[in-house]
Amino acid sequence: MDDKERERLLGILYCDREGNSITNVEWMKLFSDRDYQSVKVTTLSDGRKISTVWLGLNHNGNYFETALIDDDGIDVLFRYQTEKMALLGHRNYVEELMVESDATIVEEDSKILEFQDELEKIRSDDE
Repeated sequence: MDDKERERLLGILYCDREGNSITNVEWMKLFSDRDYQSVKVTTLSDGRKISTVWLGLNHNGNYFETALIDDDGIDVLFRYQTEKMALLGHRNYVEELMVESDATIVEEDSKILEFQDELEKIRSDDE
């Protein structure tokens, strides 16, 4: 069974970060690129890291995941359909941990800022 037949029967098996269907060969190439795979990593002052990565492989319709990395190991916490959802979920979880533990952000990139307005809308909808 080729990729097109699998996709027809099972839905998209592999996709790039923009959500475009890709072959398993294209997926293997992208998945081996750590820079492409890493969406966001946040390090907190208490030593915990929150890592959101592109999986590119269909996990019940989700292609991204966020994990907590601490002294106890790695726990996958959330999975998302899109990169945008993954970035928003990452930020929400980081903020939850900061409130819960009084930790501060030690290191983080600024990619999330482009979605800040949408994050605020999600927060107001939840209240």
